[in-house]
Amino acid sequence: MSLKYAVLAALLEGEASGYELSKVFDVSPDKRMFTLTEAGRRDLRSFAVTPPRRPSAVRDELLIKIQAMDGADPEATRALVQEREAWSRGKLSRYQRVRERLLAGHSEEEYLREADRIGPYLTLMGGIAFEEENLRWCARVLTILKQRAPLG
Repeated sequence: MSLKYAVLAALLEGEASGYELSKVFDVSPDKRMFTLTEAGRRDLRSFAVTPPRRPSAVRDELLIKIQAMDGADPEATRALVQEREAWSRGKLSRYQRVRERLLAGHSEEEYLREADRIGPYLTLMGGIAFEEENLRWCARVLTILKQRAPLG
């Protein structure tokens, strides 16, 4: 996916500084201000209805390390999974704060029925589900590693 469309979609929320955008995309700050132009809106609407080229693939370095872990230091592997677990907890916490801000005291059902724009909330739901699944996976891996500890 092009970063261009991710930035355009973020600007649907309104004008943003490079620093604000960097917080959304985890990149370095920039002091320039950006806003969505009408041409950008047209381009984004066109992008939004174009089918993706292909489903996304999981490209996660940790998964490669886990696949190659046999014979490696189990404590080092455990530490990597615990680091991922902490990262996912942090992201999930941030997502929950965004969710509360978006809902502003309304129920999810009310928000989804009445809000002018639900795209950001639907995207947020995907992020929450992703991090919750990461946490389930981390817990399962840590349990398995603990059970196998006596084996070597």
